[in-house]
Amino acid sequence: MACVSLPGQNTGFLRSALRFRSSRFATASCLKDDHKQVFVCPTEESTAQVAALFGKRLREGDCYCLYGDVGAGKSVFSRGFIRAACDDEYLPVPSPTYLLQNIYDDIEGIPLHHFDLYRLSKSQDMGRLSLPTSFSTAVSLIEWAGRLGRRAPDARMDVGFSVLPKDLRKSWLQNGILPGRFSKYKETQADQYCDDDWRLLRFVPHGKRHHQILDTILQHISESQPPPQTDFTWLSPETLPLAEEVLDECFTLKDL
Repeated sequence: MACVSLPGQNTGFLRSALRFRSSRFATASCLKDDHKQVFVCPTEESTAQVAALFGKRLREGDCYCLYGDVGAGKSVFSRGFIRAACDDEYLPVPSPTYLLQNIYDDIEGIPLHHFDLYRLSKSQDMGRLSLPTSFSTAVSLIEWAGRLGRRAPDARMDVGFSVLPKDLRKSWLQNGILPGRFSKYKETQADQYCDDDWRLLRFVPHGKRHHQILDTILQHISESQPPPQTDFTWLSPETLPLAEEVLDECFTLKDL
C-alpha cells in the first residue's frame, strides 16, 4: 500500500517510519467503514479520558469490540471505560483474562460485561459465555474481539489500538497534524516502569446507535465551553485524509 505525502515530507521518509511493530486486528471486515474517527493519546491518562467519554453514554445492547496487540492500550481503555460507567474513578478493574468475563451490575440497572478472549481461539466453544444474551441485555466490552469471528454482533463499535511510531509522531508534529502542545511530551528512556508511547485509537461504528454515540461525543467536545481539559486530540476531517493511508499501514488487518 502506498503512503500518502504529508506536507513537507516525502513518501520515503514515511515508509521508513512505518517499519515498526504494528498492531494487527482480526477479520478483514472489521475497522472498515466510511464513518470513523481517530484519536491520538500521548499518555495512559489521555487514553482513559477518551474511554470515559464513551463509558458515560451507555444503553442496553451497546457493544465495544477492542482490537490490538499486547500493550497497545486495550486494558487501559477498559479500565477508564468501566470506571466512568460505574462513576468510580478508584474502582479496581481486574483483568478477566483467566475468568474470561467480569460482570458489573450496578450501572443504573444495566449490567456491563467485560470480556477478555485472549486465551480463546475461534475454534473453541464460547457457548458458556452466553454471548447472545450479553449482546442483547447488557453493555459488552470485549478485549481481543478478533476471537469472536462471525459471532461479533452487527451493531457494535470497533476500536483499534496501535502505537504511533516515534519518527512518525515527530513528522506529524512538524507538519501540524498534531497540536503544538503535544511537544511537551518528551521522549524518555523506556523501561518497565515508564511507557512513553503514544497511541492511535480508531473508532469505527456499525449500526445507527453506535454512529450516534460517536457523533454525540464529537459534538460535545467541539461545543464545550470552556473546552474540556484533555490531553488527547483527534484528527479533523481536513487532516484525516492526509494520514489515512498511513493509518491503514498502522492498522494492518490480519485474521488472528
